[in-house]
Formats: sequence, structure tokens, C-alpha cells
Amino acid sequence: MTVFVDSDIRMYEAGREHRHRDPAHRFLEQVRYGAVDGCRPLRRLEPRFESPFLAGDDKRPLRRICRKGGSGMTPFLALLLLAQPAESFRRFTHDGAWCWIADPRALAQDGRTFAGWVTGHGDVVVASLDHGTGEVRSHVLHGRLDPDDHANPALIAQPDGRLLALYSKHADRVLRARMSARPGDVTEWEPERELRLNDPAERKFRHYDLVCYPNPSRAGDVLALFWRGTNWKPCLSFSRDGGATWSLGRVAFSEPGAPRTNRPYLKSACDDGRRIHLVLSTGHPRDEKRNSVF
Repeated sequence: MTVFVDSDIRMYEAGREHRHRDPAHRFLEQVRYGAVDGCRPLRRLEPRFESPFLAGDDKRPLRRICRKGGSGMTPFLALLLLAQPAESFRRFTHDGAWCWIADPRALAQDGRTFAGWVTGHGDVVVASLDHGTGEVRSHVLHGRLDPDDHANPALIAQPDGRLLALYSKHADRVLRARMSARPGDVTEWEPERELRLNDPAERKFRHYDLVCYPNPSRAGDVLALFWRGTNWKPCLSFSRDGGATWSLGRVAFSEPGAPRTNRPYLKSACDDGRRIHLVLSTGHPRDEKRNSVF
């Protein structure tokens, strides 16, 4: 295998303690000083934050550092050398988490990026990053709701530029919604509203009426909201007034004959304001022997 990297790479060095503890960093140190068979030693590199992918018009030839296979560097480890370190990106917070299910977790609009997360104390937070000034502003939507990454807010922009945030505990009786007071400003929000959208008539089992994982999408003037609801199934509700009122939710997907503990995972997205795209799994990978994605 032959691997190339830019001759002008200057890799950011983490702290000494971390480098000695982490196997990937130990391997890279060995590569840099010629301790791995098949790799030339690299010159000692000065720490800096620029990525070689952001080098602009620098068209200097690439330099071969591994010239043969066997125990030489793999493509993945070569990418580690090329990667821009996380420390070089603007940080929203030192205390925040989110899960991959409730979405959109972040969006960009009018020169700002907006994102939401949950703190270690369970505070639900929304923040904005101004692309021009680098200023970060944040607001706690609900203090100490649930110290669980599944409680992160999902954000969607209104036509007038305001934000609608939807969130819940990991297993909650209600979905919660707040609207920002002004376009582009996360420092002031309307009061929290509780949404009870599960249809009691669809509930098949006792206690299977909890909610979590909101996934809002917009198709024209209609807001479509998916969430895990009745019987642990993906449910769907619509709003035609920007989220002020919602239709009674209905189970959107349910596999016939599946065990009552079956819980599909759903993601939604809208690319052109007209069509909503869905990705759906059979169920929890822990429980499904053959877990498909649709």
C-alpha cells in the first residue's frame, strides 16, 4: 500500500500524558520517528491548528511517507495525520450532549448557526454562533429537565426566521415546545407549551404512552412532526399554523405481528420544502436479529 500526505503538514500535538496513553497517538509517534517498518521518519512538526485541506493555493507535491505494504500506515491512520483537530473549531459549550435520534440538532440561517444540547445537570440549552463575529449566545429552555443525551432539543426555523424548539425527557408524558421571540435571537423565548399528541385510542398496552425523539420537518406551510409515541412506535402529527396547534397524532409505522416491545427508529428530513424523506429501522439493534433500514 502507498500512502501520501502533504509535505507541509503540521500536526497539532495533544498533551504528553494523552499521547502516551492513546494507542493511535503512540503509533503516529512511531511513524514520525521511523519506528514502523515501511515508513520514513517525518521531521519534527510544530503544533498549529491549520488543516492541510484548507491550505488554499498551496499546490506543492505530495510526499510519500509509506512506500510498501505489510506493517505500513493504513489509510485511516494517514487520515489521522491529515485531520484538523477538534480543538481548532469554535466550541459552543464545554458541557453539552445530544443523541443522534432527535433532529435537527443544529441548523444554519442568516449568517448564524443554531444548536441545542443537554448539560450534565439536565438543562436543555439552545445557542447561536455568529459567523461574522464568532459570538456565542445561549439560553436555557428548561432547567434540569433530564440529564440524558436523548433529551436534546430538535430545532426548526419558521418562515419569519424565529426558531421552534421541541424536546422531552428520554421517556416523558408530554412533548415540550418553545418559540423564540425574535428572528435570529436565542436570548428570549415564549413560554413552554406541553403537547399531548398520542392518541389514547391507539394504545394497546398499559404504560405504552410515553414520548421522546421529536423530528420536525416543513413541507410548504405545513409542519410535520414525527416522534416516538404510542406503543413505542413512530407517530405523526401536522400543524398548519406554525406550531401553534397540532393534529392528534397517529402511529405512522408498525410492523404487523411484531412483539409489543418492538421500537423502530425514524429520522426525517425535507430537502426542497415539498417532500419529506424518511429513514426507518426495523427496531432496536439490541432486540432485532435482522435489523433492516428502509
